[in-house]
Amino acid sequence: MELFVATIEAGSFSLAARHFCMSPSAVSKAVARLEARLRVTLLNRSTRKLSLTPAGESFFHRSKCLLAELDDIEAATTQDTMPAGPLRINTNVPFGELILLPLIPLFQAQFPDITLNIDLTDEVVDMYDARVDVAIRAGQLKDSDLYARKLGQSPRVIVATPAYLQKHGVPNEPEDLTRYHKLDLNLSRSFRGWRMDKNGQALQVSIDAQIKVNNGMSLKHLAMQGAGLARLTRFIVEKELQSGALVQVLEQYNSQESESFYAVFMGKRDLMPRRVAVFLDFLAEHTVLR
Repeated sequence: MELFVATIEAGSFSLAARHFCMSPSAVSKAVARLEARLRVTLLNRSTRKLSLTPAGESFFHRSKCLLAELDDIEAATTQDTMPAGPLRINTNVPFGELILLPLIPLFQAQFPDITLNIDLTDEVVDMYDARVDVAIRAGQLKDSDLYARKLGQSPRVIVATPAYLQKHGVPNEPEDLTRYHKLDLNLSRSFRGWRMDKNGQALQVSIDAQIKVNNGMSLKHLAMQGAGLARLTRFIVEKELQSGALVQVLEQYNSQESESFYAVFMGKRDLMPRRVAVFLDFLAEHTVLR
């Protein structure tokens, strides 16, 4: 089971063999014996790469949980109860830069034996393919076999620099937005327009953005340069709103819609490795969204 998991994580028999000081053929034969014992094909083999079958995908993730549990049992038996091992985290760029990364020194001080591998991207990755332990997701979650823990929520606001508003005027109605340069995300999952309220009626204001980017931090930087109006989750621009570097507009038409943030993970609490469990608890305790 260890050889199989190592082969998948390394991506080849030869790299897994190097880790265990074995020959690639010995590792390949060990995995073949495992398949024969289970009477199922776990791996699709080709000259270029290895890929998991559906049965192999399930066996891989359950094996990781079981091996992690065995590590925890050994650690507890030897009274070495500090969680240890690698932890791969995927998060969107704003949450990563503004919330997660500032917390890492504190987490490392509490759990020095956990090694972190952190990816920041606003694209939604496949947790199985990317071998991610915890992913931070924003917005409504799709149905899946993954588990989620809500971390908090933050409202959306429309902002611009005082200089931009002084030059172009302040919009008073949602319909006024047609006269301004708009900045927006180019992600496929982003909303088709900006949601607003007028006279108690929900509006979906169509936005023909002059500039589109693929993450919220770049969107904020463009707004800070006076490139136009941007609609962002408030925690991204909280400091700039407090300092006056950015100004909120059309507040009375804000739909009060908030974006929720979740920590998404694989496996139930009692089956996950302790390093994953302590990270989830730490994140839930220290995440502050406004």
